[in-house]
Amino acid sequence: MCPSPPWFHHPERRLLAGFLGLLWSVLAGGCATTS
Repeated sequence: MCPSPPWFHHPERRLLAGFLGLLWSVLAGGCATTS
């Protein structure tokens, strides 16, 4: 399983979290399909 994104616990960085969240969804999706 993929680890939780470290920026998830930093709500003050919502813009950054939104951008990284999109990247993470792709990475997590790829990790889920390969495992």
